[in-house]
Formats: sequence, structure tokens, C-alpha cells
Amino acid sequence: MKRSVTNLMTKHHDILGNLFNSFEKKKDFSLFEKFKWEVEKHFFTEEKAVFLYSRNGSMSNIIPDLLIQHNKILDMMKHEITDIAEFKRLLIKHK
Repeated sequence: MKRSVTNLMTKHHDILGNLFNSFEKKKDFSLFEKFKWEVEKHFFTEEKAVFLYSRNGSMSNIIPDLLIQHNKILDMMKHEITDIAEFKRLLIKHK
């Protein structure tokens, strides 16, 4: 069975959501560190895929918003997240 990049990325969104929910529930910062690492890998893969597909003109319209969302999320993770609701809103919007 062939897997598309979109399907793989969607499945990874579920993994990220579960990791974040576990962190939120248990307040275990090792889970948050794992979540951060998974987000960084996810964004790298997603950006590579989108840039690859945008070479032929498709998907190039989503690149600016995608990069803005990635940068906001990464920036929030580098500092203490003071507004969990806002952080979750960004994650959901990105999904």
C-alpha cells in the first residue's frame, strides 16, 4: 500500500497531539521535550515536502502562512509558554 506524504503527516499530527495531551495531563517536562523534538522534525519534513511540490507551482500559495505558523509555534516553544490556550489554538490552526 502506497502512503502519501499527506497521510503520513496527518498521522504524525495525531502523535503530536497525544504527546502534548500527555504532557498537559502529567506535567512531565520530559514529555514536552519529546513533543518539541517531534514538532521540529515534523516542521522540517513538512517544509521540505511543500517546497518540493511547490516547484511546479502547486502549493506555493500556502508557503508564507505555513512558515509564519511554524515560526510562531517554534518561538513559543523556545520560551516559557505562558498562554497554553493560545499555543493549542496555533497547533489546531496549523493542523
